[in-house]
Amino acid sequence: IGFNAPQVVCVGAVKAAVVYVNNEPLQIQNLIDSGGCGSVTNIIMFPVAVAADMVSNGIVTNEDTLNGNPELVRAFVAAFDHGLRDVINNPAQAYLLSAPYIEGLPLPDDFKAALETAVNDQVDWLAATPDATRAEIAQSRAELLDRLKQDFDGTTLLQFEVLLSSIEMWDADQLGYTDPQSWQLTADTLVQMGSLDAEPDLTGSYTNDFLPIAR
Repeated sequence: IGFNAPQVVCVGAVKAAVVYVNNEPLQIQNLIDSGGCGSVTNIIMFPVAVAADMVSNGIVTNEDTLNGNPELVRAFVAAFDHGLRDVINNPAQAYLLSAPYIEGLPLPDDFKAALETAVNDQVDWLAATPDATRAEIAQSRAELLDRLKQDFDGTTLLQFEVLLSSIEMWDADQLGYTDPQSWQLTADTLVQMGSLDAEPDLTGSYTNDFLPIAR
């Protein structure tokens, strides 16, 4: 059975739900702002990461490939790192490139034109500011969203805001770095929940050795 958290919350079927922090809260807030969420007038989020920094998504391979073809692994990780940096630095470009592959992604002609302008402006700004800091690039994303909100409604902007929210979770000085403490906490939690009978050997579960040098 499918579970659509925004709809379920807005009809009052549940008082709380476990959701993806970068997605459903934005959808619910959009419904609230448009008057489509019944008696619900605000939402309160309790991000799990605030209480427990656990392991999330990552790149997975097998030991044969890791040991037998390390250059392939290094090249794949470098390509992924490059792509992720491009998304972080120019989200409008990422949105437009993704549109042909995501069914139903909002992209009316006027919104597409606005994003195309934003892409070119960001390319020019990055070229003129090659030493831009993470904070400055984050500010450029925030300013873009502010500009778009002047011309487009929440429904049109929703998925672009989801992308920006996701970027805030991905962005880091060293992309892709996995913290040993996060792995330990994750293992401890899974054992306490009964999902694992015993704690696994974490030393062979992950590696940071193939990450590109932090920029």
